[in-house]
Amino acid sequence: MQLRDLLPWRELIIDTSWSPSVAAIELRKSIQGPPPLSGGDDALFSGRVEGGRFHFSRRVAYKNSFLPVIQAVVEPSHHDGARVRIRMRLHAFVLVFVLAWTAIAAVFGVAVAISVVSRGRAMGLVGLLAPLFGVAIGSIPFALEARNAERLLRDVFARAPALPEAQKTGGAYR
Repeated sequence: MQLRDLLPWRELIIDTSWSPSVAAIELRKSIQGPPPLSGGDDALFSGRVEGGRFHFSRRVAYKNSFLPVIQAVVEPSHHDGARVRIRMRLHAFVLVFVLAWTAIAAVFGVAVAISVVSRGRAMGLVGLLAPLFGVAIGSIPFALEARNAERLLRDVFARAPALPEAQKTGGAYR
């Protein structure tokens, strides 16, 4: 896991040999409406499709506030296939809550650290760990869930035939 994976958003592109219409159909097959209203449990994601835009989250049997909100757009690729642009982000309410909690923890942590260190005790620096805890609480669960969602999305498009290899001309690039 890299440091950038801990950010509460992620963008990725999946290229497939399917045409844009087939790629959109395959993605649409893996998305159903909200769990209480839909009958089948075979869908990987729950959400909605509006025109050519997909808005969904991974379908889970438990409540998880850190599930990424996923937006996808299928567009033509320059390799006679489709390119799926995917954006994942933390739900806005959860992001605001984590940011507010971290900011409050930072203010109180710094105030406690200044107060205790001014009295000659180094243990006051422990209060500075509270904002790091807030960042970890917001980023690590999101990173794990985003990785799961990315794996499932790549599996949806892995069924496509392989993209043709680029022609080798044998000449130097000019």
